[in-house]
Amino acid sequence: MIFLQLKKGFSAVPPLAGQATTKRENHRFSLVERFGEIILAKPSMNEVNTKSRRWAGREIRRKKMRAKSVVATRQSKKKYFRMAKGYYATKKNRWRMVIQQIEKSLVFAYEHRKDRKGDFRSLWIVRLNAAARENGLSYSRLISGLKKANVLVDRKMLAELAVNDPAAFTNIAQIAKDANVKVVA
Repeated sequence: MIFLQLKKGFSAVPPLAGQATTKRENHRFSLVERFGEIILAKPSMNEVNTKSRRWAGREIRRKKMRAKSVVATRQSKKKYFRMAKGYYATKKNRWRMVIQQIEKSLVFAYEHRKDRKGDFRSLWIVRLNAAARENGLSYSRLISGLKKANVLVDRKMLAELAVNDPAAFTNIAQIAKDANVKVVA
């Protein structure tokens, strides 16, 4: 139901046929026709009982708005807007869009932090495979030989050696070759 409070002297009831109306009253009645609902409003002076001068129908009482925790809310919003800096279009400056985008971004960030571990492991394996093949081994033979020889160096350190110290990696590859040969013989 729509509640409009009309100015003094305006009626909530449409005029009878033949009664003169002002332009503003006509507009008000077109609102009633458009929405098809009853609007409670202050009656015109002609309709009011001169003794009581009360509202016709119910009086609309509204609570005054008050600010609640303004500083905390503003600081919270500023934090979100700072995180949204640089986002596309309205995702950086409209509150609702900012909230949605930040939530989505934080979910992606969490997932990709987990994915990063696997990405680096894949990178180390690719580097180890390339370096092992230069020394006449495949990646799987290299890792298998190192396990048999009880060499406790992880893939990260092996990849670092392969990139930064090829001579040391050649020695490790030789250890893996010897460990694989001993088992076969």
